[in-house]
Amino acid sequence: MASSSSSVVTSTVRSWRTAFLTLRDETSTGSLAGSSIPQLLRSLIFSNSDSLISAASDLPPHEVTSDLLLLLELVVNTPRDGDDIASAFTHTCHLIHNISHCVSFQFNTSSLTLILNSFRNIIEFFFAQAGTSLNPTGFKPVMECLETIRRLTSVYKGKLSLSENVQLAKFLLYIIACSHPAFVCVYNSSANQRSMVATGKRLPKYTSLWDVQTLVYTMLGEAFSGAGSSFPVDIWQSTIEVFRKFMDVLASKSVLVEDSASSRFYLSLLNCLHPVLMDPKGSLTDHVSGFVAALRLFFVYGLNGRPQLTSPAVGQNEFGISLNLTSEDPKRKDHAPYRPPHLRKKDGLNSKQPKAQDSRILSDHESSAVDFMSSDSDYSDSDGSLKDFDGVRSSKVRVAAIVCLQDLCQGDPKSFTTQWTILLPTNDVLRPKKFEATLMTCLLFDPYLKARMASASALAVMMDGPSSVFLQVAEYKESIKCGSFMALSSSLGQILMQLHSGFLYLIRRETHDRLLASLFKILMLLISCTPYSRMPVELLPTVITSLQARIEEGFPFKSDQNNLLAAAISCLTAAFSISPSPLQVKEMFMKEISAGSVEAEKRSGVLFTLFQCSERLTSPTICFEALQALRAVSHNYPNIMVTFWEQVSTIVFKFLNAFTPEVPTKAWKGPVGNTGGVIGEKVITAAIKVLDECLRAISGFKGTEDLLDDKLSDTPFTSDCIRTKKVSSAPLYEQEKIEDTKEESKASQSGSKQWSETIEEHMPLILFHTSAMVRTASVTCFAGITSSVFFTLMEETQDFIISSLINAALYDEVPSVRSAACRAIGVISCFPQISQSAVILDKFIHAVEINTRDPLVSVRITASWALANICDSLRHCIDDFPVKQSVGSNVNSQLMESVTECALHLTKDGDKIKSNAVRALGNLSRFVKYTSSSGVNVKVIPTSCDKTGNHGNGTNSHQPSSLGDSPWMDRIVQAFLSCVTTGNVKVQWNVCHSLSNLFLNETLRLQDMDWAPSVFSVLLLLLRDSSNFKIRIQAAAALAVPTSVNDYGKSFSDVLQGLEHILENFGSHQISAPSSFKYMVALRNQLTSTMLHVLSLASSTDHYSLNDFLVKKASFLEDWFKVLCSSLGETSAQPECENDSVWNQKKEMISNAIRSLIEVYRRVPCLLWLNTIGVSLSCGSPSSGSEKWQRRTTTSAPINTTEAYTRVSCNDNASPASDSKLTSTLSSSSSAVLDFDSHHQIQINNTDSVQKFPPCDMSFSEYTPCQDPNRGRKFDRKMLKYRERHCPKKEELLHCLIPAPPKYKTPFKWPKSRDYAWYDNIPHKELSIEKAIQNWIQAEGDRFRFPGGGTMFPHGADKYIDDISQLIPLTSGNIRTAIDTGCGVASWGAYLLKRDIVAMSFAPRDTHEAQVQFALERGVPAMIGIMASQRLPYPSRAFDMAHCSRCLIPWHQYDGLYLMEVDRVLRPGGYWILSGPPIRWKRYWKGWERTQEDLKQEQNAIENNAKRLCWKKVIERNDLAIWQKPINHIECIKSRRIYKTPHICKADNPDASWYRDMEACITPLPEVSSPDEVAGGALEKWPQRAFAVPPRITSGSIPGITAEKFREDNELWAVRMKNYKRIIGDPLPGGRYRNVMDMNANLGGFAAAMLKFPVWVMNVVPANSNQDTLGLIYERGLIGTYHDWCEAFSTYPRTYDLIHASGLFSIYQDRCDIAGILMEMDRILRPEGTIIFRDTVEVLVKIKSITDGMRWKSQIMDHESGPFNPEKIIFAVKTYWTGEAAQNQH
Repeated sequence: MASSSSSVVTSTVRSWRTAFLTLRDETSTGSLAGSSIPQLLRSLIFSNSDSLISAASDLPPHEVTSDLLLLLELVVNTPRDGDDIASAFTHTCHLIHNISHCVSFQFNTSSLTLILNSFRNIIEFFFAQAGTSLNPTGFKPVMECLETIRRLTSVYKGKLSLSENVQLAKFLLYIIACSHPAFVCVYNSSANQRSMVATGKRLPKYTSLWDVQTLVYTMLGEAFSGAGSSFPVDIWQSTIEVFRKFMDVLASKSVLVEDSASSRFYLSLLNCLHPVLMDPKGSLTDHVSGFVAALRLFFVYGLNGRPQLTSPAVGQNEFGISLNLTSEDPKRKDHAPYRPPHLRKKDGLNSKQPKAQDSRILSDHESSAVDFMSSDSDYSDSDGSLKDFDGVRSSKVRVAAIVCLQDLCQGDPKSFTTQWTILLPTNDVLRPKKFEATLMTCLLFDPYLKARMASASALAVMMDGPSSVFLQVAEYKESIKCGSFMALSSSLGQILMQLHSGFLYLIRRETHDRLLASLFKILMLLISCTPYSRMPVELLPTVITSLQARIEEGFPFKSDQNNLLAAAISCLTAAFSISPSPLQVKEMFMKEISAGSVEAEKRSGVLFTLFQCSERLTSPTICFEALQALRAVSHNYPNIMVTFWEQVSTIVFKFLNAFTPEVPTKAWKGPVGNTGGVIGEKVITAAIKVLDECLRAISGFKGTEDLLDDKLSDTPFTSDCIRTKKVSSAPLYEQEKIEDTKEESKASQSGSKQWSETIEEHMPLILFHTSAMVRTASVTCFAGITSSVFFTLMEETQDFIISSLINAALYDEVPSVRSAACRAIGVISCFPQISQSAVILDKFIHAVEINTRDPLVSVRITASWALANICDSLRHCIDDFPVKQSVGSNVNSQLMESVTECALHLTKDGDKIKSNAVRALGNLSRFVKYTSSSGVNVKVIPTSCDKTGNHGNGTNSHQPSSLGDSPWMDRIVQAFLSCVTTGNVKVQWNVCHSLSNLFLNETLRLQDMDWAPSVFSVLLLLLRDSSNFKIRIQAAAALAVPTSVNDYGKSFSDVLQGLEHILENFGSHQISAPSSFKYMVALRNQLTSTMLHVLSLASSTDHYSLNDFLVKKASFLEDWFKVLCSSLGETSAQPECENDSVWNQKKEMISNAIRSLIEVYRRVPCLLWLNTIGVSLSCGSPSSGSEKWQRRTTTSAPINTTEAYTRVSCNDNASPASDSKLTSTLSSSSSAVLDFDSHHQIQINNTDSVQKFPPCDMSFSEYTPCQDPNRGRKFDRKMLKYRERHCPKKEELLHCLIPAPPKYKTPFKWPKSRDYAWYDNIPHKELSIEKAIQNWIQAEGDRFRFPGGGTMFPHGADKYIDDISQLIPLTSGNIRTAIDTGCGVASWGAYLLKRDIVAMSFAPRDTHEAQVQFALERGVPAMIGIMASQRLPYPSRAFDMAHCSRCLIPWHQYDGLYLMEVDRVLRPGGYWILSGPPIRWKRYWKGWERTQEDLKQEQNAIENNAKRLCWKKVIERNDLAIWQKPINHIECIKSRRIYKTPHICKADNPDASWYRDMEACITPLPEVSSPDEVAGGALEKWPQRAFAVPPRITSGSIPGITAEKFREDNELWAVRMKNYKRIIGDPLPGGRYRNVMDMNANLGGFAAAMLKFPVWVMNVVPANSNQDTLGLIYERGLIGTYHDWCEAFSTYPRTYDLIHASGLFSIYQDRCDIAGILMEMDRILRPEGTIIFRDTVEVLVKIKSITDGMRWKSQIMDHESGPFNPEKIIFAVKTYWTGEAAQNQH
C-alpha cells in the first residue's frame, strides 16, 4: 500500500512538472500566437486541474508559487478577444483558489505586485463584461480571486511590509471603486431578489455583489487594523472618500436592506470604517455630517417587525422630567434559561434551519473565506437558541454603527457637536418613534444589551470634551414662553431636558449592572455640562431626589453593589458642585433640616443618606465618595453644613481612630506608609477636607484678607469698583457687591469653638501622621482660618498653629506638605496683628525663602505667593505702626536684602512664580527708602509688639535702616521691565500694579531716575495695545499715581498725549472676548480719572509743543468735557446713586482740569479768545436734580491751529517764534523732522578691495527699515502718520546682511503656495489665533494653511468674489487692475488671479503681525502701505477697481480726503467696493458694538462724499455697496455750482505721489469732447491690453515715447526673455519663482514678456526718473509703484524670488551708496533667489566686487547680441544661509 501511494504521488508530481515545463517551453520560443495560448492552457493545465490540485501539496511551495505566477502572467497578457479569455480567467482563478487551500505560497514584494495586478485585471475584465450586474459565472471567479488574496495575506499576517500593505489597500480600494456602479444598481434591486426567495426559488451560490463587497471591506478592515497606523495620508483620504461615496448613497435612499447578505455586508462595512475613523490622518470636518446622516439609519436596523419595548407609562411635568419613575420594568419576550455559548452553538447546528435565502447561503458556502461568525460571546445578549441568529447579526450592525459614531465624535469633536440635534431627542424621549430614532432610542428600547452598552459609551464620549463648553449656550424654552431665544440655544435646552428625563428613567429601572454603571458615568458628565442657571429651576433638585431614591432602593447586584452605590454618590457630588448654587437646592436642604430628619426616628433625606454612607467603614470606596459629596455641600452651601458640625466632627474622629495608629509627637518626617494602607489614606484625607470646608464655612472664610483698602487710585470715578485679592495676582477690578455682614459676624463668633475643638481633638492625630497625604490635608486646614477667629483663640493655640506651619515648611521631607504650609503662611501673614510682629514675620520669611529654592515648581509657586503676601505685610506694618516702639526692635537691613534678593531671583523663574515675585517687589518698592543712586534704605519694623497689636515704647519708626550700597531700586525696576516683555498676561498685570506701588514711594524723585521714561513708555504701551482689559486698567491706574509734573519728568508730555489718543480712540477696537465687556466701564472710568488728573497738572508746565498739542485737541477736549458734565448732571438728578461727597469730588476733579486747560490756553500767543472760555460750576448739591453744569463760551473751539490763528488774524510778528519754522511746527504735532534727501555720496571708483558684510543679529530677521515700529512711535499719531514711511538716517543704517530664520525652507511652488506656507519662514501664529473664526489663516503642524477667508468673507474669498461678479462684470476683460486697501493676508487678491485680475494689496505693519509678509509668501502681490496723510505711491487713473473689506479706514472723516485719494487712482469708469461697517448697519449694528446713530451718520457721510466726487452708486446688496467713478468730468464740473467742495485740483501733475501729501480736491480727468468719451482714452480688454499701445503714449503725454518705440521695446524684451529663460531654466515656468521685481521698469516690457510664466512682476519706476512711465504700465494691465532706491523698499525681508535691475545703477551711482542698494536687494531677496543686472561694464565690475562679499554667487555674461556690445549682464544667486548658521560661524 505504501508503494502504491508513493507511486501515485510521484505520478501526480510528474504530471504537474510536465505540464508546466511544457508550458514554459512553448511560450519561451516566442513562436506561439497570442490567440493560441488559451487553447494551450486548456490542453496542458485546465483539463488536468484536479490532478494538479492534488499534486500541489506534494511539491515545494516555492515551485508551486513560481509556476502559478507564470500561469497568471500568461493569462493576463493574453489578448482579450473572443470567449476563450473569459474561460481562461475562470479556470485560472479556480485553480489558484483551490491550490491556496493546501499550499502556503511563498512570495516577495515583486511577486505580490504581480499577483495583485493580475487579479486586478481579471476582476476588471469581469466587471466590464457584466456592466451593472454579474451573472453567476462571472461572480464566482471574482470571489475566488479575493479569497485567494485573503488567504495568501493571512498566512503572512503581521509580516507584510508597509509597501506591501499599501499595495493591498490600493488594490482593494480599486475593486470597491470598480464595483460601485454595479453595486448601487444591485442595491436598488434587492427587493426583487427577496421576492425570489419568497416564491421558493433556490438562488445560486453567488447571487449578487453583496458578498463581493462584504469580502472586500472585510479585507480592507483587516489591513487597516493591522497596519493602518502606518498608512500614508493619501491612502487614508482615499479610503474616507470611498466610504463617503457609499454613505451618501445610503443617506439619499434613506432605506436599508434587511436580509442575511445585506446584514453581513453592513457589518463588514462598518467594522472596516471603525479602524479608519479611529486613527484619523486628516480632517473629518467635511465628512462628519454625511457619515452621521447615514449611520443614524442603522439605529433601528433589524428591528422592523420585531417585538419592541412598549412606551413606558410615565407622566411628563411641564419641564419634560419623568415624574412616574416607579412603573413596572418591561420584560424581554425572548429570554430563556441561560446556556453557555458552546452549547448554544451546538443547539443551533442541530436545529432545523429556516428556508430563507440567507440560511442557504450560510450552509452552502461553508468554505467561504469570510468569517461571518464572531466570538462565542456574540449570542450572550439573548439567552435563547440560534433561532434568533438574524436578530443577533442585526444587533451587531447597530453596535458597529454606534461605534463608528463614537469614533467620529472622538476624531472631530468640534464638528460633531453640530450633529447633536440629529442624534439626540428634542421631545418625547420616552416614546419610541420609528422614523426619528436617536442614540437615546437605542439606549432605552434596543432589545440587545450590547447595542445599549454601545449607545451609552457613545453618549459618554459626546458628553465629554468640547461639549462642556458647547452646552453652556443651552437655554430651555418652554412652549408657552415668549421671548428672544437662539434656535441653537433652544434646541440644546430641549435636548438636555430629554437627556435628563431619559437617564433618570433608566437609572430608576435598569437591572443590568454594567449598563447601570455606564449610566451613572454619563449622568455625572451631563450634570457637569448642563447650565442649570438657564434651565428650569426644578431640574437639579429632581436629579438629586431621583439619585437619592435610587440609593435608598439599593442595588440587587451582589458583585458590584458597592461600585454602583459609589457611582451614584459621585453623581450627587457633581450635582452639589454646580455653581452658582441654586436656591432651590438650598431650600431642599433647609426643609430637610427643619424637619429634623437627621435626629428623627424615620430618617430620610439626601444629607442623612450621605452621612449614613460616610460611616460605612467596611466600604472605603463608599466612604470616600460620600465624604466627597459632603465636601461639595460644605463648599457650595456653607450655611447648611454649620448645622451638621457635630456629625462631621464625630465622623472625622471615628475615621482617625479607625485608620490611624498611635503616633507620638515627633519631628516632621518623610513619606512613610501607615497601617491604614492607601485606602485608609484616601478616606482620612477626604474626611479632613470635609472638616476643612466646614471650618471655612463656620469661620466665614472668603479668601486671603486685604490688610487695608488697597485702592491706589481711589477716585470718585472708580469708587464703584473694588479690588479683591486673588491668589498670585494683583487686585482685581470687580463690581462691588453688598455682603451680608451680619451672617459673617455670627459665623466668625461661632468659629472659635469649632477651631479649638479641632486643634485639641483632631490635629494631634493628623498633623504628624505617617501619611504625607494626610499631613498635607491637615496643614491645608490652617489656610482657611480667618483673622477674627485666629485672635479669639488662646495664645497657646495661636503659637501651636504658627509653630506647626513653620516646622512643616522647614522640616517636612514631602514637597506637597511644604507647599501647603507655605500657602497657610501666606494666608496668616496677611492678618493685621501678625503683620505687626517682626519676630513672626522673620520666621515666616526664613521658612518661605528656603522653599523658594525648592526644585519642584509647585512648591516654588506657593512659596513665592506667600513671599508676596509677607512683603505686603511689611509695607503695612511700616505705614500703620505707631511712632513709639521699643529700642532694638527694627529688623536689620540684612533681612530686607535677603527678601529683595530672593524676589529678584524669582523673577527669572516661570510665569506663575514670576507673577508672585513681581508682586513681592512691588510691595517692597513702596516702602524701601531711596537715598542715592547706590543706596537703598528701609523704614524700621517693630519687633516687640505682641500678637494683639499692643506695642511698647521705642524709637521713631522712620529711622532708616541701610540695605547697603547695591543699586537695589534700579535692579527692581529692571526686573519689572524685563518681566513685561517675557511674562504672560498675569505677569504684566502685576507689573502695572507694582509700578503703582513704586510711584507711591515718597523718597523717590522720579524726574531724576534714568529709568523713569522707560517705565512711563511701558505703561502707555500696555494701556494702548494690550488686549487684556485688566492690564489696561492697572496701567491707567499707575499713570495716575504721580502727584506733580515733576514726578512725570520729561515724560509728562508723552503721557498726556498718549492718554488723549487712547481716549479719542476708545471703543474703536473690537472686544475679543465676551468676558471683557464687564471691564469696559471700569477701564473707561479709570481712563477718565487719570486723564483729569494729568490735565489738572498741565498748567504747571510751559512746554510749547504740549501747549500746541492741547490747542489742536481743543475740539475733542470740548466734546469730552461736555459728555462728562452731562453725565454728572444726570447723576445729580439721582441722589440715591451716589452720595454728596462722591458727586462733589467728581465735580472738583473736572473743574480743576478745565481751569488748568484755560490757564494753558491763556499762555498761548494769539489765542486770547480762549480766555473767555468759562465753566459755571453752580450746579449746587447733587440732591438738586434740576441743576446741571452750564458751559458758556463766546465762540466754539477751533478745529485746528490754523483755524484758530485765522479767527484772530494773527501774524507772524505776534508769535515768539515768528520765523518760518513756526509754520512747520504748527503743521505737525511731532518734533521729528523728516529728511528724504540723499546722504550717501560715494564715488563708484573709490572702493578697491572686497568688503565682507557680516550677518545682522537675528532680532533683525524681519527688519523693515522704513516701517520700523520702534522708529514710528516717535512721529505724530494724527492721521496715523507714525505708520507711514520713516527711513533711518545715515548714522542709523545697518551695514550687515539680514539673516533668514534658522529653519527657513524654500517656499511652496505656485499654485500650492497660494494655500500653504512654512511656519519656519514666518514664525507668527498671532493671526491664526486672532482670526481663527474668520478663516484668514490656520496653523497645521509645520505649515500654515490659508482657507481663503476674511473678516467679511469667512466662507471664502472665492464665494465672495462670485457675489461681486454678479453685480459688476469681473470676467469681461474690462477689469484687470485692482487695489485692495487693508488687505489682511491678501486672500481677495489671491483668488482674483484666476479671473485674470491682478490686485495691488497693501496693509500697514501693525498689530496684525506680518500680514503683508504672509501675502507675499503666498505669491500674491502686496506691499507695506497705509492710507494716512500722504498719497499712495501709484499714478492717477491706475486701477479699474478699488476694494475695502472692513479695512478700518475712516472714509467719512477729514471731509472725505481718503475717498478723494481713491478717486485719484481709479480709472474713469472704475468701481469702488465697500463691505463691512457701516454697510447694512440696520441689520448688523449690534455685532459691530456701535450705536445706530453713529453708523447711520458714517454711511450718510460716505454717501455724501461720493456724490460730491460725482460717483454713481451702482448697488447695495447684502454686505456690499458699489460705486462707480464717471468716465469723464463734464457733468462733475457743472456740479461744482451745487457742491462748492471739494474743488477741482489745480496741480499740474496728478501722478506725482512720492512723499506728496493728499489734497482735499478732486483730481481732474483729461478733457474730452463729448459726454460719452472716456477721459484719457479707452483701454483694450485683457489680454489684448498688455501689448496694445497705451493711451498715454498715443496722446503724447510722455515726451520721447512713441508707439513705434513701444513696439520695439516689446520685441526687444521678447528676445531678452528667451535668453533669460535659457540661463535660468525650470524655475521660471515651473512655479519655483513667483514674486518678481523689475527695479527700473521703463515701459514694462520685461513684465509683459514674463506674462507667459506663472509669475507676477512688481514694476518699480524710480521716483526721480526723467520719464514717469508708471501710468502707461498700469494702462497695459500691469502693476507697480514709485520708489527711490536710496531708501529701503516697503516690503519684508525675503519676499522676492527674482529681481531684475536694468540700467539702475547708472542712474544711482552718483546719488547714493550703491552698496546700500545691493544690501537692500539682499534683504528682500529670498535665499537661492536670482538677480539679473544689466548695465555697463564699469558699473557691473563695481557691483561684482561688492556682491562677492555678500554671500552671492555671480557671473558676468555677454549681451544677447554678442561680446562687442558694451552692455553686459550679471546673473547672481543668493546662497542659502540662516541666522543660526551664521552665528555658529562667528
